Amino acid sequence: MSATLPALYPLRTDPVYRHYIWGGNRLGPLLGKPPGPNGTLAESWEIADEARVAGGAWHGHTLREVDEATGGALTGDSPHYPNARLPILIKLSDSAQNLSVQIHPNDEQALSMEPDSGYPGKTEMYLVLAAEEGAGVYWGLREGVSPEQLEQACRTGWGVPDLLHFVPVKPGDVLYSPSGVVHAIGEGIVYCEVQQNSDITFRLFDWGRVDTDGKPRPLHLEKALAVLDVTKQKTKPIQPLTFPTERHGVTRTMLCACRYFAVELLEFFADESAPTSAGA
Repeated sequence: MSATLPALYPLRTDPVYRHYIWGGNRLGPLLGKPPGPNGTLAESWEIADEARVAGGAWHGHTLREVDEATGGALTGDSPHYPNARLPILIKLSDSAQNLSVQIHPNDEQALSMEPDSGYPGKTEMYLVLAAEEGAGVYWGLREGVSPEQLEQACRTGWGVPDLLHFVPVKPGDVLYSPSGVVHAIGEGIVYCEVQQNSDITFRLFDWGRVDTDGKPRPLHLEKALAVLDVTKQKTKPIQPLTFPTERHGVTRTMLCACRYFAVELLEFFADESAPTSAGA
């Protein structure tokens, strides 16, 4: 790279693909993603440390490299973490099977429980893009269910789904999942996920399945129960907020906003432009 750094411009990326046992085969026909060796693809990481710029002067460089070379021009004043430089991760995902029942810690818990990881806690949101009939998300403990009941069910492997709310979903639904909430994305859903850039997941229950080596994936029951927040277990899809705009060909809708990210939907119905800077 030359001593004079290229100017930044709207960056398009080559995604990073992830193949997990619960992945499906719909990211290809719906969103043009390449299938893996077994014909499935679980996740396409669109914005990630490892995602490389496609085209322009920064072509071939990862987003993390661009951010570091420009002194944080992509992330601004957002906090940086040793192993997760970019503060957010944006994925497209396809669940052909239920994901594990899991909980994520908040920032303080992540620092105390996983200090060597360099990762923060994990707050997430999901925008449902496609859903099979009857699909939904296991999300939060049912009224009256105690942590002790959840622990017993997880240890025996019996009745865990019966302790959780099942929330049916449809395309366009937005779900917000802060730290401390028990949740599992159900089968038959294609969704866009925006999350804190963290790889800390505490699994409670994995539906009795095994990996390609015939072994069950690790569970983290004690840590999961330690970060369970019983005050956050009543959950449902949130109602997006559409803003009035002077541009007749543009609709702006805030899908989700929290201290870690804000996700806005811009719909263009005519030849029109709209500012995208943080101050817009």
